Amino acid sequence: MRTFLSGLAIAILAHAETAQADTVETFMNGNSLLAYCQGDAPDRSECLGYIEGVADDWETVRHVRGLSPCTGPDVTAGQVKDVVVNWLIANPAHRHETAAGLVVFAITNAWHCR
Repeated sequence: MRTFLSGLAIAILAHAETAQADTVETFMNGNSLLAYCQGDAPDRSECLGYIEGVADDWETVRHVRGLSPCTGPDVTAGQVKDVVVNWLIANPAHRHETAAGLVVFAITNAWHCR
């Protein structure tokens, strides 16, 4: 399992570095994520699922790097979603950026983890 997680983290980090180096079209940016989060019920479900997926990936990367979890065990998916949505609303100048990066940025700032 440790080998799998290490490989996953390396793949995620390599992809992130490549994406930063090149101009790429992203599947979802902050504008489209916020639209899902403010949409009808099926869209809001997709919003929550996307944010949960990114948050889980981020926590996996942190674990593989030997870092403690960013959010505590009592933090709910709804709280994380609220933090991300509030950050997107408060920071419209960044909404054109990749949604996954914005989710990680909002989480790390809210819970003061590195």
